[in-house]
Amino acid sequence: MWFGTLIAALVITYARRVDQNKNIPESELKCLFGDIGPTLGWESMLPIAVQGCLTRYLGAKLQGIDLIAKAQTQRSLLDIALAPTPDSERFIRPEVFKLMLSFGARPNRKFEGQSPWQNGLSYLITNHNHLSPAMIQFCAEIFIVLLENGANLRTQCHGPEIFEQ
Repeated sequence: MWFGTLIAALVITYARRVDQNKNIPESELKCLFGDIGPTLGWESMLPIAVQGCLTRYLGAKLQGIDLIAKAQTQRSLLDIALAPTPDSERFIRPEVFKLMLSFGARPNRKFEGQSPWQNGLSYLITNHNHLSPAMIQFCAEIFIVLLENGANLRTQCHGPEIFEQ
């Protein structure tokens, strides 16, 4: 179990360094990261890009993808970003959300009965005790961005008892 966590953390750390290197063209990022995912047995590198805050790669990959249509048939990238894994929660940043929203992501679009916004609120309710003050600040900034982009202020979400079963 810890080995998978270690590999994921190393991949995210490496990918962030590569993504931030402005000397590497976005077309090369797409090729490089496109090869890493399948090598590690991942179907797509996009969830890692979202959770790892790989903004250059994510921006290049989202060109031409209809996020609204995609969210109707599978869990949305916005939802994945709002419920990060323990490996990736320290990498989540508001820039990723702004980028996805600029490409048409919708915080209230439901998939399997829940919206990304509801799942994000549930994540925060469930995990607030172990999140660092910096992570809680990022969550506040992210939630403001989502509210500014139409997240339903009156939504209802599940509390910890649903997730602890």
